[in-house]
Formats: sequence, C-alpha cells, structure tokens
Amino acid sequence: MPNNLFALVGDRASTDVFRVQLTHEVQNQLAGLFVAYEAAFRDGVDEEVSFTHDWKADDDEILTIPTNEQVNTICAAVGGGALAMQAIDPEEFNSQGIRALIFSPTDNASRLLVQYFSSTQQLSRKAFSLVFDGDTFTRLSNPAFSIGSRVDAIIEGGLVKFKNFNFVKRVFDLLDSYVEASDSQIEDFAALECVHIDDIEAFKEITNQTTRKLISAVSSSGILSVVDVETINSSAQGIGLNVVFDNGKIIFPHDKAQLKILLRFLDHGVYQAPLINQRFMANSKRAI
Repeated sequence: MPNNLFALVGDRASTDVFRVQLTHEVQNQLAGLFVAYEAAFRDGVDEEVSFTHDWKADDDEILTIPTNEQVNTICAAVGGGALAMQAIDPEEFNSQGIRALIFSPTDNASRLLVQYFSSTQQLSRKAFSLVFDGDTFTRLSNPAFSIGSRVDAIIEGGLVKFKNFNFVKRVFDLLDSYVEASDSQIEDFAALECVHIDDIEAFKEITNQTTRKLISAVSSSGILSVVDVETINSSAQGIGLNVVFDNGKIIFPHDKAQLKILLRFLDHGVYQAPLINQRFMANSKRAI
C-alpha cells in the first residue's frame, strides 16, 4: 500500500527500519503534507550537483551523492512492503533512538522522502503536556510525536538528494563522502615536493573541519603531482589570486581564511567572473 511512514532507528550506521502504523485517514493526510514538502524542496531548483565539499547547496541547486550499501539496504527493506515489516512499538517509541522518518509515497520504494528526526519531535508524557480534545484540554497520556516541517533528503534514481549535508550525515553513514585529513595525512601532504609548510604542528592546530576536508580532496585528486608549480602560479595570477611561491614550492599560509582560499583554488573551487573583476567560491564543479 502506498503512503507509508517508516522510522529509521539506531546510530547512523544502522539499517534498522520499522513501520509506523497509521490509520488510512492519517496516511492520506501525510501524503498531502509530504507532497507539499517535496514541492518546497524542489522549488526553484535548476540543477543537481554532485556533492564535493560544500555542505550547503545554492538556492537553485540540489546536491547529490550516489546511494551506498547502507542506503540500498534501507531502500530494499522499505521496498519489501510495509505489511511484511515489523511495526514499531508505540510504548517504546521514545526509547528506540529514531534518527529519521521515511515517507514512501509509492509501493516500490522508487522515491523515498527522508526527514531528519530530532528529539524535539518527541512529545514526552513525563512533562505536563496538554492536548486539545473536544472543547477542553486534557493531559497527554499516550505516546506521541510530531512531523517536521520539511523534507531533508530524497532518495531516487540511485542518488541521495539534499540541500544541507549537515542533516543527511546524521541520518546515513556517508563517511567516505566527507573524509577529513588526519594529522598523519597532513604530514604526508606537507612532505609533497611542491608544498612548504612552516611549523607543521602549528599548521595542524589552525586547520579545521573544512580545511582538513579540502586537504584530503586536494591530496586525493593528485593535482599537485600532475600540474607543475609554474602552471599553478600562472593560473593564480590569471585570476588575481595572491599565492606565495618560493624555490618551486607553494607556501601554505597559517592564516585560516587565506589557507581556505588557497585550498579551494587547488580543489577547483575558485573562479573569476569573466565580465567583472571579482572572484567567487564555486559550489558546483559541473563542466559546461
């Protein structure tokens, strides 16, 4: 039966999915709600962009990551049919560790709408919560939760589509998609022939999540091995970017902002608009 709601439980490595039992009336109401959420998610979007290292999409973009084994397992479980799946125990709802709600508007899991589930959506019976019943308020005595106000991701066509990576990384184990360079990997990076870093220990201290992801990306791409320093220098000058070179080496700054710009440049994430003398950070690296 279409219009089914599922709960994804456990830590983000888990693939445990339970059916949330709904009345036929609520199924239909949720269908209308999630249709509106999906429309809002896609509204104004002109293109889908493969996820690189920018956690938020531009207003006219959706970021995408190919489904991995975990996501495929979850899709297979949902596609197996709601009636064949164990229903979540309402009395244990708040203790199950729910991390996402998944709405299936079809009966073949070809498109799943995912909503990150936060603790604020759990309505506790321990607190003195009131619900309107008839023409009076009564105390909440049964398990209850609220539906969020948006869709955080859509799974379809072999892709996880999203706008904010911060939410989907809490739902799915996508570690391979945002690898941060470890201290030893930074040391390996610093040992490259064309790289010069003063005081490697101090450099590690000033790196953050973003710059470590960029170091990992630049290292993985091999760009510093296949493009010579002269070409890098010429390209930097071509867009008016101040990159310091000395004795055939790129001097990596200890200033956080300047380091981020340099790494984004090496990761093909800086461009200069051809009609104005202005540089920009680029989310999309789609070739045109």
